[in-house]
Amino acid sequence: MKGPHSRPLLSLPRHVSPWPSVLLLGLTTALVVWVCPRTVHAQSGPSYSVTDLGTLGGPSSVALTLDELALPEVYGYSTTATGDVHAFRARPGYGTFDLGTLGGRRSEARKSHLYTVVGLSERADGQTHAAMFDYGRVNDLGTLGGQLSYANGVTRQQQSLVIVGGSTLPGEASTHAFIYRDSSMVDLGATLGGANSVANDVNTAQHVRGTAELRGTFVHHAFMWMGGVTSDLGSLGEGSEATAINELDVVVGRFDLAGGIQH
Repeated sequence: MKGPHSRPLLSLPRHVSPWPSVLLLGLTTALVVWVCPRTVHAQSGPSYSVTDLGTLGGPSSVALTLDELALPEVYGYSTTATGDVHAFRARPGYGTFDLGTLGGRRSEARKSHLYTVVGLSERADGQTHAAMFDYGRVNDLGTLGGQLSYANGVTRQQQSLVIVGGSTLPGEASTHAFIYRDSSMVDLGATLGGANSVANDVNTAQHVRGTAELRGTFVHHAFMWMGGVTSDLGSLGEGSEATAINELDVVVGRFDLAGGIQH
């Protein structure tokens, strides 16, 4: 899918690696900012503290998501002492833990919900697949027939796990949004007429948001998928992408202006 995107793996059909940005981070580490409810005087706001979450032995790490619970665990990816890039779980004061891979050298934790963590991982054969990280075990969620997939969002509806993301189709020429439920990945069927789409988030009502190409163009628009119906959310400029949805179906994202400017 052409155009700038917040999700690096949207470019996978064109075989652009999702990993170079990790290797260029240098000496940086993931941080968590804690909000303290106390105030110093009547006119002051809440105080904050910043905690370095450390790494898995390498020079850099990035935090991408955290759980909604009172003592949230933080997830992301970090370089290791051997130069690999692995998904991690961290809680300030308790250390940073390696979530492993599907046999390859790289993995990334992208989204969590009540300690269910999803993202992507390289396999031993070099393919990158959507993955679920489950307390020392990494589960391969498969693909839609291609060699590449990645999970961007996760939720639960009662006891059912629902995961969304994107996957290449056989031949690697296009990427389609998927929904994974009942232990099976299926094509979401979210299309705005073009060849490519990807799902970025889902709420407990299983309403999905993401971005998809328009018919006959390389322009992509944010979409909302509800019960098999895909709606174009439009744009305030050229392309657009929906990046998050809450339980009230409020959607946020970005849009593209001329010259590569994003709002």
